[in-house]
Amino acid sequence: GGEYSLRTRIDSGDEIGSLSKSFDAMVAELEQQLENRTAFVADFSHELKTPMTSVIGYADILRTHVLDEHDKFMYADRIFKNAKRMENLSVKMLRMLKLSQTEPTLEPVESECIERGIRQMFENGENLDINSEKGIKILCDYNLLLTLLRNLIENAIKYNYDNGWVRVSLNADHKFFYLKVSDSGVGIPEE
Repeated sequence: GGEYSLRTRIDSGDEIGSLSKSFDAMVAELEQQLENRTAFVADFSHELKTPMTSVIGYADILRTHVLDEHDKFMYADRIFKNAKRMENLSVKMLRMLKLSQTEPTLEPVESECIERGIRQMFENGENLDINSEKGIKILCDYNLLLTLLRNLIENAIKYNYDNGWVRVSLNADHKFFYLKVSDSGVGIPEE
């Protein structure tokens, strides 16, 4: 009946006990998969909301204001970029659903490309300082990494003080790549 928290809890040393343990393990796995899918849908909905809100806002400006050609192009360009972002998210979601629990595809991406991606997401600046070590190649899924960075940076901006700063650092040593988002905001409780 969909009540995945229930277990048989039969602990006997015979075949029934063995079947009970197998059944309980199967139900626990189903429960975990359901939780993962629910979290995925919630995360994806959150990711889709930001570009959708931008598209609606910019389209509303275009239809309700008299604008010069430069502003029209600027708003149309932002609509286009956010629509492409939604398209990429949709493709990524379909791929993840199709491949189910497979690992993301990791490819070498240059740090300059990641910095460019961050700057495109936050065109208005938002007191955002990016310190990126040049010439580093990072083995990652580029779109998933940008999604992670967008979430961290948006939260840093949202919970920042007036005229505060947000800093993104991308650097490496001989073995690891380090990505750091810091801000002058209220912080996150340690726990």
